[in-house]
Formats: sequence, C-alpha cells, structure tokens
Amino acid sequence: MTLNRKTPLKARAELKAKTPMKRRAKRKPRAGDNRSYLDWVKTQPCVICQRPADDPHHIIGAGLSGMGMTAPDLLAMPVCREHHNEIHESPDLWARQFEWVVRTIAKAVSAGEL
Repeated sequence: MTLNRKTPLKARAELKAKTPMKRRAKRKPRAGDNRSYLDWVKTQPCVICQRPADDPHHIIGAGLSGMGMTAPDLLAMPVCREHHNEIHESPDLWARQFEWVVRTIAKAVSAGEL
C-alpha cells in the first residue's frame, strides 16, 4: 500500500547561508576596574591555602554584581582553582570573602600596589 498526498508539496525557498556569530562588544570600563591591581592579585598565593593562585576571584553574593557581571577588580582576591570552585559552590563561604578581600587590599597597600 502506498500513501498518496492530497495536496502537492510547496516549493521551498533557498536556504540562506548562516551568518557568522557577531563578536561581543568590548566591555566598557567601570569604576573600580584596575588592570594593574588584578595582575598583581594573580601573583599572590591563595588566601585560603597559600598555594599558588591560578586566577583572581571577584567577590560574589554581595549585591555588587548582576547576571553576567562581575564585581569591580578592586574586590578580587587570589585563590587556587580548587578553592575558587568551592567558593562558587558553597554560599556558606561567601561571608568570609569580605575578610579575604580586606586582607588582599591591605597587603596591596603595604606593597605599594594601591
């Protein structure tokens, strides 16, 4: 048994070539952005375990950032990858971030970075 269409198939329009993804616009500088300070933070040991820090962690959960935004660079602290992940996964550690940021800023001031 074969199936027969009651209406003919419509001719399809040619498919358009996909346009390449647009590059995201460069983020505008904000108050509190300080690239040289952020570079200095990257050279410091982890504030939790004193091992070499892989990347700076910007404070979270304090109302200083929104969806898709990070807090200003002046509110960054050095952490190793293990503790960076742990901070993001555990809101219990968010309250301690203030202590770590203050210690990092104090160290930067005494080192002449700020």
